[in-house]
Amino acid sequence: MKSGVLIGMYGLHILISAQEANYKQATFICNSDEEIGSPSSKPLIKELAQQADAVIVLEPGRAKGTVVSSRRGSGQYRVEVRGVSAHAGVEPQKGRNAILELSYQVQKMQALNGAIPGTTLSVGIIRGGERTNIVPDYAYCEMDVRVSDETGLEAIEAAMHKVASNTVLPGTSITLSGGMSCMPFERSKRNEQLIQLAKEAGSELGLKIEDVGSGGASDANNAAVVGVPTIDGLGAGGGLAHNPGEYIELDYLPTRIALLAGLVRKIGK
Repeated sequence: MKSGVLIGMYGLHILISAQEANYKQATFICNSDEEIGSPSSKPLIKELAQQADAVIVLEPGRAKGTVVSSRRGSGQYRVEVRGVSAHAGVEPQKGRNAILELSYQVQKMQALNGAIPGTTLSVGIIRGGERTNIVPDYAYCEMDVRVSDETGLEAIEAAMHKVASNTVLPGTSITLSGGMSCMPFERSKRNEQLIQLAKEAGSELGLKIEDVGSGGASDANNAAVVGVPTIDGLGAGGGLAHNPGEYIELDYLPTRIALLAGLVRKIGK
């Protein structure tokens, strides 16, 4: 992400120095909360995006010669199970084990992963119980849900509600809550011209640019949802994101800077 900030600054600096900054205004947004879904900066991003003719997101690029033309929407959901507490040794039969019921819910929810085209679901957190000698009366899990479009969102939410509406253990109850933190950044005709301009800018550098989709969300989701032409992945090339071995390809940085500068110049024309 730091390299993306520098690519943006150097790209505009090149155009200004060459007296080719043919745009009326370029707004640069640097936010520190993107990794958690931009909860504070999202309203500002949407507001400023609506004032622009195009939005370029400097998220890290993928393999050489690629830009990102779509991203899945991202959401977080919680399943809460309430049971009945009891002494685990004296009268366990009077309890209703919330953890046991949750275990059934987890398996059914996880089974939805990949069952609906363009969606994924991953149970990532489980919590429950206070002491081993008490039958637990409360437990919950949290899930990461990704969707490629609104049709998939409606389908997987309906499937999750269907799972949560049926308990296995009598005397337990289930609550499903949560929602999407950002909607999908979908491929669209609105964005096609930006992709084409990026390919033309790449061709002038001897590159064959391909547009790819991503399962991760970014601030492109927040800009595209308000109807502004958006392109993503114009940052540094590299790989192993979110891994201790995450890296950028230093030798490729000048090319990415030139690609960004060429794209901005073409948008200005």
